[in-house]
Amino acid sequence: MRGSSQGIALGVRLPSMTEPNRDIIESVANASRALGLGPGARLGMAEIGVVLEEALLLNVVRHLGPLPQLRRKLANADEALRSVVIGRIEAALCSMDADFVRELSRHPLLDIDAEWLALMLTGPISHSHLGVRLAQRVFERVLGERVAPPLRIRWSMSDETVASELPGHFTHAIVFGELIGAAEEIFPLVLDAYSVDLTSAGEIRLNVIGVHVGWLDGFARATRIIYYNHAIREFCEASLAEPLAFESFQVSYLGQDESCLHEELTARLSSRLHLNPNEVARCCDDKFRTVEILRREGLRTPKACLMSTSRGASTIRETLGSAGLLACSSIVVQPNRGTEGGGTDVLSIDASDERTLQGVVKHVEKLWAEGVSEVLVRERIECVRLLEGEVSRATCFRVNVFWDGQRGHAESGYVQVAGGDQPDIASVSRGGSIVALSEGILDRLGITRDELTHIRCTASAAVAAVNQEIAESSQLGLYGVDVLLERRNSGPLAWVLEINARPAGLSHSDFWETREPGVSPILFESLIIRLIGACDYGKVNETKGPETPA
Repeated sequence: MRGSSQGIALGVRLPSMTEPNRDIIESVANASRALGLGPGARLGMAEIGVVLEEALLLNVVRHLGPLPQLRRKLANADEALRSVVIGRIEAALCSMDADFVRELSRHPLLDIDAEWLALMLTGPISHSHLGVRLAQRVFERVLGERVAPPLRIRWSMSDETVASELPGHFTHAIVFGELIGAAEEIFPLVLDAYSVDLTSAGEIRLNVIGVHVGWLDGFARATRIIYYNHAIREFCEASLAEPLAFESFQVSYLGQDESCLHEELTARLSSRLHLNPNEVARCCDDKFRTVEILRREGLRTPKACLMSTSRGASTIRETLGSAGLLACSSIVVQPNRGTEGGGTDVLSIDASDERTLQGVVKHVEKLWAEGVSEVLVRERIECVRLLEGEVSRATCFRVNVFWDGQRGHAESGYVQVAGGDQPDIASVSRGGSIVALSEGILDRLGITRDELTHIRCTASAAVAAVNQEIAESSQLGLYGVDVLLERRNSGPLAWVLEINARPAGLSHSDFWETREPGVSPILFESLIIRLIGACDYGKVNETKGPETPA
């Protein structure tokens, strides 16, 4: 039966005395459409999560308004609305009580497991792991359009199911720390690996799974995974009856304190092949260190200086002057180790106007007071801007670069565009938006082929520079390089802003050449070669046995 979970007897429903309510009928219909099923198709336990997700979303829309309207407001960093949405989702989840579950079980197209039904009748869905994941999934849907297929949240997978649904010779884990948006980020990498395997081998050689850091056991094996069943085209999440070891991994967005967590994961998974090595990530996390490396390699990056609490406010003017920033008309002030644009501001500056200098001092001191010990101040570049009505908005090119151990491959990316009341800051967390290449953004900006080549080559050179700074530069890695394009009469100039060793926005990435969705097929071609080589030398099999528990 479609959607059945291993180890669970399905097909048991309560006797139907009345028809289910209209919300449940609409939610089942919406779930069927989302899953690509025809009218009258039966849904099993693997699809129940999608039905409940649709029911929650329906509740949110009814109380807060249409999704496009909500998304526009949330894109402008409306924190008050964000809290309201989260509260609405929690309230909707709490309304899924025993009466709701009984109504759900009466739907003629749902095959509800008797054990699950009994469990849900004795305790609210909101208190279950399923409830937590549903709330996260619905919040994702409110934030933006779904890119990946609907995620089927299953109960568990036996060893036999794992073997049949993950048929590859090797398993590669995308390890992440933030569940919101994780499935969307994993899916394009799954497809890249699958495409490479079918093209070069005609079979699946590499299983790509998503693993939250909290799903790793004491031996750093996966106890729960997100994966794609290519045979039946189902995107799933499930707990595993037996922990699953994996031969290689890469680290995605880890949330708070991600530098420390990345270092911890590197130690725990020391016997596995590691993409995005911690040594290089630690370098990239330090924006000023990255600037110094880029300068040494002759790459163009904005003038910058570091303001440290150890030196005090009295040295700020002197430091700005030494870096040549007093000659700039405007500067960007931000945390040296910050992410997602937090604490970033664009300030006007005039060496002859003491008020503007005091403005810089106050902003730096404000960041220090918030616990930011190192503040980066750099020149603002007059980059290519997108004209929307009477407002011109700053743009930033995100270039995904795969480092194969010898050179960089800039295969894909997207464009970040400033938005809201921050026309000079393109970060999504500050009201900016991500625009996919398939949406015609390069044409709207008038980007020529020479300019695009310049952007991609500059990004690849930047990744080469930071990797060659590290002794283990032969390690593989995927990086997100932020590049600004400036147009001058003498020609285009590409400026490297920063390099992210745990790049986000992969779900919005398209290939530069074709504008089709994808991230980096070359990554998986190289990874397979490394894994086969390690296996030939007997190294891969070392990960199959237990390691020292954390």
